Amino acid sequence: MNHFTIRDIENLTGIKAHTLRIWEKRYGIIQPKRKDSQHRFYDSEDLKQMLRIAHLYNNGYKISAIANLWAYEKEVYELKNDKAEAAFIKVLIEASIDTNEMLFDKTLKQAFEEFDVEAAMIKIVYPYLENIGMLWMNNEALPAQERFASNLILKKLISEIENLNITPDKTFPSVLMFTPPREYHELPLLFMQCLLKRSRHHVYYVGTNTDFEVLDAFVKTTKPDILLFHLITSFINKSLDAYITELTQHYPHNTIVMSGKFAGTISVKAHNLKLLCSLQEMLAFCNGES
Repeated sequence: MNHFTIRDIENLTGIKAHTLRIWEKRYGIIQPKRKDSQHRFYDSEDLKQMLRIAHLYNNGYKISAIANLWAYEKEVYELKNDKAEAAFIKVLIEASIDTNEMLFDKTLKQAFEEFDVEAAMIKIVYPYLENIGMLWMNNEALPAQERFASNLILKKLISEIENLNITPDKTFPSVLMFTPPREYHELPLLFMQCLLKRSRHHVYYVGTNTDFEVLDAFVKTTKPDILLFHLITSFINKSLDAYITELTQHYPHNTIVMSGKFAGTISVKAHNLKLLCSLQEMLAFCNGES
């Protein structure tokens, strides 16, 4: 059974812990359990209940009215009539907790239908991953749940990419995409691939955990203008500055583009290096605005 603290509930619902405690005492909304140590905790059912309550509360229901609903589950968000990003995020979190593939897949599909790919990723998928990541970092969600959610999102992005029927513009620079050795996270890379292809760039996707031998073979065959990689972890067997230096020197005639949270930590200066240090910079680059 998953255990959540009141701070976890606050982070995922946006309702302050102080307010939650008042609701517990005044309305009996949710009652925490206690460990043998007498520390309070909430389980998965409590979290799902609070996600529903928070949605109603944030959409104008008074907490007294919510508390008096006999079966408020029937009143909670129906996505077919609700385009609010928060509703999608809350359902995705709930589906993750229960590893409910049908609900997660249905909700994700509807989010991509209601918004375009870029908006769905920025307004729904990224905030969802940030919220659920709080639980993963606190070991309150299982690694299986992380993989469950990530794989379904990856599947959806791959489907979006395959359905793009756009002819590349030969005057635009071609891009070869990869992740460095020991980096296996490819969701941001697939998102960028989708945006680049939509912007009519010719994109070659190498995949994750790519060493220089594999890169050399692809560069020799495809002759790309840009080598682009995204880094989430820092598990490569050398410092990032050393890796960037090796890349820029090994491929002096290619532009090396790095994105991800570590891009802002790079101190290397090279004529063929471009660092995308924020989501805004990443989007601008993929959309041909920089």
